[in-house]
Formats: sequence, structure tokens, C-alpha cells
Amino acid sequence: MTVKPLLAVPEDDDDVSAIDPFDVDALRRLAPEALIADRVMLSVPVRKPKRDEFIRVHPDPAYSMDWTVLVHETEMERQTYWVAPALLGAVSANTRRARIFTVVSKVGTLFLWPCFIPSDGRGQGRRWAETALVAAAEAKTTWLKVTANTGAGAYEIHKAKADFGDPVWPDEKFGDLLRLGFGGEMTIDSADHPIIREIEGEA
Repeated sequence: MTVKPLLAVPEDDDDVSAIDPFDVDALRRLAPEALIADRVMLSVPVRKPKRDEFIRVHPDPAYSMDWTVLVHETEMERQTYWVAPALLGAVSANTRRARIFTVVSKVGTLFLWPCFIPSDGRGQGRRWAETALVAAAEAKTTWLKVTANTGAGAYEIHKAKADFGDPVWPDEKFGDLLRLGFGGEMTIDSADHPIIREIEGEA
């Protein structure tokens, strides 16, 4: 059976369904962006910036907030859990207050960065918290890297020498990003949560 090639759609026509998938000439003329489907974000990482990535922090206050989180560390990984309002009193001994920032890297990776809010009586940990917040504030206006200076017990920033342009921010609201980052098992909403049971020695 002979398949009759279809003509390429006009440049001002967004419908690519009329293009023969094996019409080489039409495919060469087709703009790559016409083949990209609508992006659907399914998850958002929750982490610190990597030492080798340049980042920006969303400057809009609507894209950050202070909340209580529980940080659970093992030999293999460190995970940050969102504490539901009803559980704030029940797990208060194992939680920290954090300022959650919306961050994007130079290559377009979006993530949430929990920076601990300094509190009295934490010694050297206070310097780590204070300098992380300073770095986040600086990243609202300039591209930079955040690195740990273990000797000083604090973070350092290294501003980019090149102009990377303006960051591209998501259309999703901050609440949606939080849900994608902390939803499901990453939310402590019950005293029977596996992490609580582990902390209490019940599992």
C-alpha cells in the first residue's frame, strides 16, 4: 500500500496532526517547540542547593514561608518532612522551624530549599542557619552558588561572572509546589507515621 505524504502545515498553524510522520522535508521545517506537549509537573525535590549549581530564589514573598519540618537523617540520606498542623505539638521535640524557598537552577531544575531559622542554644549550627538565609536573600537578585565552608562552620556564596538572564519561574502557585514536594508520605499527619514510629523506637 502506498501512503500519500501530506503537506506540511503552514507556519502559523499549531496543528501538527496533519503532518505525515515520515515526511522528512516537513519534519525538517517543523519548529521543535511545536512537538513539545504541555508540561505537567508531578513532583518537586526538597533539598539544599548542590555545591556546583548556580541558583536563583523566587523574589516574591508569596513563594516562601516559615513552617515546621522534621529532618530525618540516616547514613544514606537526609529527608525533610512537612508537619501537619494537628501534629505540631506531638512531634515538637524532633522538629525545626524552616523558611521554605522556591529555587531554580541555571539549567531549569526547580526545587524547594528549607533553610533553618536560627534559634538560641544551637551553637555552631546557628551560623550555618544564618548564612543560609543570607545566601537565599542574595539569590533573589543574582545567580550564585552556595558552598559549605566546614572550617568556618558557615556557608559561602560565589556570584556568577556571566549574565545568565532572568530565571524562568513556574506557573503553579506556591501551595501547589509545596504539595508536590511534601505530599503523601512526606507529610507527617499521624502519630502512626512510619518516621514517628521509627523515632519512638516502635519500628
